[in-house]
Amino acid sequence: MRENIENAIANIDEKYITEALDRMDIKPAQHKARRIVLKTAAIAAAVLIIFFGSLTVAVGAGSLPAYKLMRSIDPAVAEKLTPVNESCVDNGICMTVEGINVDGGSAEICVSLTDLEGDRIDETTDLFDSYSIRSTAEGAYGCAFLDFDQETKTATYMIYIDQDTPINGDKLNFSVSQLLTGKKDGHYRLSEIGSDIPTVQPTKTAGTVNTRGSSLGEKYSDWDWDEWDWYEKEVKLLDPDPEQSFSPTDGVIITAWGWVDGHLHVQALYDDIFHLDNHGYVYFESDETLNPDFDISFWDEEQVNSYEEYVFEDIMPQDLESGSFWGRFVTTPPDGHICGDWHVSCVIK
Repeated sequence: MRENIENAIANIDEKYITEALDRMDIKPAQHKARRIVLKTAAIAAAVLIIFFGSLTVAVGAGSLPAYKLMRSIDPAVAEKLTPVNESCVDNGICMTVEGINVDGGSAEICVSLTDLEGDRIDETTDLFDSYSIRSTAEGAYGCAFLDFDQETKTATYMIYIDQDTPINGDKLNFSVSQLLTGKKDGHYRLSEIGSDIPTVQPTKTAGTVNTRGSSLGEKYSDWDWDEWDWYEKEVKLLDPDPEQSFSPTDGVIITAWGWVDGHLHVQALYDDIFHLDNHGYVYFESDETLNPDFDISFWDEEQVNSYEEYVFEDIMPQDLESGSFWGRFVTTPPDGHICGDWHVSCVIK
């Protein structure tokens, strides 16, 4: 199976990779970390893992099209699903581990969430990286949203775990402690940023603030970390400007923009990222889409909200006459953060 996946990576059409990424919720790290642009092969592998996992779950749920497609890919996988149906209720929300498929050191776990008291669960509900899987060995894991049933108010997810040693016979303990719901994912034109952009002299650099991390585009992806560490500390950061500030959507404020040493900077502030996971990015749309060459994240004074400074090194003043800035922002309303203690133990036979 893994050999088939590896062979398929080289033959994936780029448009399908792009479409898959647009449907995936990619979050910034909540601690100081480096986030480098993904290479095509890595993206393709991630998409395939989610693709195969989704098929497996759909087969287990009785989907005839999924069953036929799964059997056409690997008939053996369609026969390996084991129902679990173990549940836990907290805060009026029921979490159920529907089924598990184990293959050596890999496992796919189908999990559903149902609101027993209201309409808090919907197609936007996110496990917010608060899920935890414990077994007798260390492993890497991920989560993908699969489906939402409006009639039963049930959202379904696939949890994927991979470890070096076989997990057959292990007892898996799965838990969730936080949910986000009511999330919005939209593209917003930042029309307030026009072609008449001021040149500014910032008072601080990345080396003088409490940075959370940085994200590098292709231009810097081959730099070694020592070289980037020095460069990052020297980057000048904008001072928030109340006269420029505006909010394209709830949870996000564009706080400043300007030319700094010949490079165009745009600064955004994301509200309460630890609880609401507000995040996004800014890009320039003209004859082609230009993404930032890098961005730097740093805390506000209370370490509650997070600034993100996007730096475009190759945009020229004349380019602004024929294009516009946009932002893609993923936000959660303040009442969309739900805490609880959902945990289920699953015995793998």
